[in-house]
Amino acid sequence: MKATVKSSDLELTVDVDRFTTAGTNIFDRSYIGMISFVATESVAKSVIAVLHLGKRGGWIEMEDESFTVYPEGYEIRRMKLPRYRAVHVVAVAKVKGLLFGELEPALAAYLKSPEISTPILDEWIPNVIESLKDFGLIAPVKSFGISAHYCTVTSEQLDEVVTKLLQNKTITIPSKRHLHAG
Repeated sequence: MKATVKSSDLELTVDVDRFTTAGTNIFDRSYIGMISFVATESVAKSVIAVLHLGKRGGWIEMEDESFTVYPEGYEIRRMKLPRYRAVHVVAVAKVKGLLFGELEPALAAYLKSPEISTPILDEWIPNVIESLKDFGLIAPVKSFGISAHYCTVTSEQLDEVVTKLLQNKTITIPSKRHLHAG
């Protein structure tokens, strides 16, 4: 997909192979959450410079929509492709809860991160996903070339979700005889 990258003194076009917004609400979905592209070294450096503008401005236009640079910045990875005299760039916004790929494993990994203190068993994840959707705490984001979701759940909210699922017996804690060391 063609994207036009702009700042106050720059305008160039790149071929984007993956893209997401940074969130689901009216404010966050106008930010670039993740972008992946292959370009020459000079074009890649220019796009990275625009992404580093943060709050000072910079935006990308795709399919008649405009997306602004995430103000908190990006984690940027580059890989040179010497055979093609190009660089592959992947930039991911520094935003908590932006999940990529298949939802179940991505959410399982996120819920086991240091930000979340609620203990979660892998077998509970499908039920937890449904509850988080019901409460509006996880939703798909606008994306191209990759599946992506945004999860806003806090440890306290997840505690409540797990407690309700345990109380109504949707999920259970296995007995000791069913537990085994991995």
